[in-house]
Amino acid sequence: MLKYFYRLQNKKGFTLIELIVVIAIIGILALIAIPRLAGLQENANKKAVLANLKMLDNAIETYASDANVAVNTVVTADLATLVPNWPAGPKTTSYAVAAGVASATVPAGVPGVPAGNYNSDSAGLQ
Repeated sequence: MLKYFYRLQNKKGFTLIELIVVIAIIGILALIAIPRLAGLQENANKKAVLANLKMLDNAIETYASDANVAVNTVVTADLATLVPNWPAGPKTTSYAVAAGVASATVPAGVPGVPAGNYNSDSAGLQ
């Protein structure tokens, strides 16, 4: 019987206090990290829209130069070969080209980007 009690006393493990301290430290680290990560999605969405518009502007200039046409005559259908994977997103943002200007239509609900129409010169996204 004494051997049984002796084995119980020698059991190794963490005490309740040690576990509470570790959980408190993890909680403090989470409180520091979460506010820093909160604004990252908004910035990423804004930069994604701007990058897609810039890519379409470059495709417009390339097409106009290669096809020997004026930039203001380029439309979405002309860019099918230069932009085989038409940009999409963030969320359901749609992109189009009319009269040589790339534009993005951002629906409501995209974090960090107000709903509306933008082109690469839009000051609203900069």
